[in-house]
Parts: sequence; structure tokens; C-alpha cells
Amino acid sequence: MRSRWPHTTCSIGLAIGVLLGAVSAKTAYAANVEAAAVYLCVGFDDVTDSTAPGETVYYGGGLFWSDLTTDEITIKWYMDGSYLGGLTLTGVPASGNNFFYQGGGRTWLATAGNHTISMVVDADGLIAESDETDNIVARPFTVSANSDPTDITIASSSVDENEPAGTTVGSLSTTDPDAGDTHTYSLVSGTGDDDNVSFSVSGSNLLTAASFNYESKSNYTVRVRTTDQGSLSYEEALPLTITDVLEPPPEFDGVTIDGTDAILQWSSIANHTYILHDSTSLTTGFAERATGILATPPMNTYTDALNGVSVKFWQVTTEE
Repeated sequence: MRSRWPHTTCSIGLAIGVLLGAVSAKTAYAANVEAAAVYLCVGFDDVTDSTAPGETVYYGGGLFWSDLTTDEITIKWYMDGSYLGGLTLTGVPASGNNFFYQGGGRTWLATAGNHTISMVVDADGLIAESDETDNIVARPFTVSANSDPTDITIASSSVDENEPAGTTVGSLSTTDPDAGDTHTYSLVSGTGDDDNVSFSVSGSNLLTAASFNYESKSNYTVRVRTTDQGSLSYEEALPLTITDVLEPPPEFDGVTIDGTDAILQWSSIANHTYILHDSTSLTTGFAERATGILATPPMNTYTDALNGVSVKFWQVTTEE
């Protein structure tokens, strides 16, 4: 009694595959050629009940033979009785075995329902119909009707202020009644898309596309779409929060006199603006000298004209 074919793994473009639907060998058979297995795979995964309609399915099989009087073996596949495709192995030795991935564009587009794929092998037409037993193998399987995703969640919906663009906010996940479905994510227009421009999606992660300032704006919303491999989708607006971070006040790093100008430097933080105040007498207090000075971290530089004064004081405050 021959042994059943061993289990291996589906692989694109390689001469290996998943053994399924194996049949027992006989001690004698016409033309000494026997079908061992027929298999289906999507990408690197075996077709299962979670395979969705519309997915591209690859098919192949395995066989063995001995004492051939011809050097050709023909293989044909049928789906639910309809011819799918075939090939002819040429120059084969008198005895051997082959387990192959059927590439070359030979695919089947999955449709919902119960199906049976069959593989028939023949040694150059030498097997009579009355002897066709070992040279046929069939495998039933089911492709379930695809269902829409029903929800999107994000692992974290907040991010600290002042973080650079490209910071991960959180990972996205989908609730889908079809176990095993895979999903892609994108930002789309619609209700709740107010702040889409400030974020991006990479794989299943939501990223920032800007550096945020809590004092300026702390609440954002984006509209996210999840799409399964069968092109069914679900959309939802997700609220996001910017977290306040304790920020150090600006500190002067010194003043340099250059002729009639004073060159001031102070520490600064990204995404902030500053107000410069000056005074010629501490008893009279400070007045605004300049507002809306954009941060150039880690240090801001400002040139102030002295205008002939011999004593001057400066103060910097955060505007945003």
C-alpha cells in the first residue's frame, strides 16, 4: 500500500503545496499513474471556509507513477465539473513523483457556495475510462458569502503635544463577522473628516501629519474606512485628543551687542509662538516689543535696535 502524500505549505511560484483530499493508492492500476492530491491556496494560505468571494485562488496537485511506457503525463483540473485548465509533463522518467504549484496564471476567482475541485491525470491517453479510479482525486470546499465589517476601533486615541509629524497615535482594528478576513485602512471624506489633513494611515497605524499644540487645539476627528479583501467596507469618525505636556518656559541664552543692535537668544519649543517685551526702566514695567514670533527650536534669535539707549531690559513669554 502506498503512503499518503506528506503535508507541506502553499507557496507562490515554488514547487510545493498543501496536500489535501489525498486518496489511498492501489496495488495495481492502469498505466501506473495515480493522482495523489489536489489543492487550492490564496497567497501562501490554504483555502478555508473563511476564503472570501472575489479572492484569487491558485490550484495545483500531486501525483506519482512507475513503469511508464510513455514520457508524457497530462493533468487536468475541473471546478464543479467545468474545465479549469491543464498541463502536460514531458520528458518524465519511467518512475517518479511530482508535487507542484500550478502557476502560469491558472487561477480561479472564488464565488460563494459549495464547490468541488477535481484533478485528473493520464499517461498520454493510456488509461481507459473503465480503469479511471486512482487517477482522479476530488476535494470539496466552501466559500462563504462575504459580510460587511461592522466596527473600527483604535488602540490609543491620544497623542502628546509637540511630538513630530509621523508619530503613531494608535493601531486600528476591525470587527468583522467573517473570521480570518484581512483589512486595509484609509482616511476618507464624509461626516467627521474635519482633521483628516492632520493625520495619515500607514498599514494599520494612524499617524500624525503635523506637530500639535494643546493650548491651540486639543480635540480632533478623522474619518476612517476599513475594507476587507472582498472590497466590502465600513466607515466611522474617530475622536482624537491632544495631551497637555508640562513645558519649560523660555530661557535667555545671552545678549550680544552688535553696533547699535542687541542680538537676543532664548530656548524655544516647536509649534509655539512668543512675545518679546522690553523696558528701559524696571520701575515703569515692560511693554510689548514684538508678537507672533514663531519658534525655531531649539533656539530663537531676535535682533532689537537699541536706538541710542544705554540701559535696556527684555522679557520673553509664550504666546501659544
